[in-house]
Amino acid sequence: MIEGRRVQIERRLRAVLFSAFAAESYVNEFLGAHFAAADFDAVDRMNPINKYVIGTRFGAGEDIFLRDRPPIPTLKRLFKLRDRLVHPKPGFGPTLALGPLGDFDAQFTGRNIADFVVATAAAGLVLVKRTYGPDHLDIWTDLVWFGKDIVFKLGEDSEHLPSVDSERSATLVSALIEARSKPSSA
Repeated sequence: MIEGRRVQIERRLRAVLFSAFAAESYVNEFLGAHFAAADFDAVDRMNPINKYVIGTRFGAGEDIFLRDRPPIPTLKRLFKLRDRLVHPKPGFGPTLALGPLGDFDAQFTGRNIADFVVATAAAGLVLVKRTYGPDHLDIWTDLVWFGKDIVFKLGEDSEHLPSVDSERSATLVSALIEARSKPSSA
């Protein structure tokens, strides 16, 4: 049980970091395509949320993202958590090796991780379409966005560690690919 919990926490930490990497990568790609090199250097110094709100506004000539509208509030939480992980300060993290993680643990729930992954996909989908055109396909944003119900369900299910003898479930990627390959009922 202790090892399972350690693995669960480690995977959630990775999910936060990789979601933040992807979210910043999408906005940087958009800005790189819409700004000359000298202007990109100036915009690149902004924090990620300002890149999304202000940088994309200047790049597109209109508001694409608003601070109080999805996915920005979730991305703001994601980047704040990422910053706390990569620039640690005293008082953040587990206090006891095997004890409860308190506030630290509450930020890494399965639902929060699912929210981060889906918000990253939503932002990426918009930015890819705005950068390369409406017919451009980014497989990862497409899979996650159109499979967001699967991502949210996995987030909920991940709150409880499986028993040692339970059957191994499908990976998220395989579940998303399977769902996306089924004909739409609409």
